[in-house]
Amino acid sequence: MVEVINVDGDVILKLDTSHRALSSTVDGGIRNNIMYIIHHKVPKNFNEDPYREITKVHRKYAINSNNAITFLTATELPKNHTIHREISNDIETLVSITIGLSNPYRINQGNIEFQESINTPQLILQ
Repeated sequence: MVEVINVDGDVILKLDTSHRALSSTVDGGIRNNIMYIIHHKVPKNFNEDPYREITKVHRKYAINSNNAITFLTATELPKNHTIHREISNDIETLVSITIGLSNPYRINQGNIEFQESINTPQLILQ
C-alpha cells in the first residue's frame, strides 16, 4: 500500500493508488487523488509562510501539489516517525505519526473528523 522514502530529513509516503484524504494540514481539507503524504522537517523556530515552504518541498521532490498532503514538523525525522497498518472487516487503515516532545503542551479541546465513501480508498490525517 505504501513506500516509505526517507530523504534529507523528510519522510515521504508514496501510495500505490490515489486516495481521498481528509487532513488538517495547511494544504489539507477533503482532497482527492492523493498519492503522497509528506512529513517535512522545519526548524523549531520556523516562522515563515507555510504555503511557500510546502511549494518549495513539492518542487524539490518533483511532486505535483494536487497529489500531495504535506505536514510541517520540527521533530527529528525519520527517528520520530512511525506507521501502523491494520485491516478490519476488509477495510485497510494506515496511520502515519510523527512524535515530538521537546516543547509539549496540552490541548484542551479537539475534534473528530470523518468521511464516508463507497469503494474509494480513504485516509484521515490530522
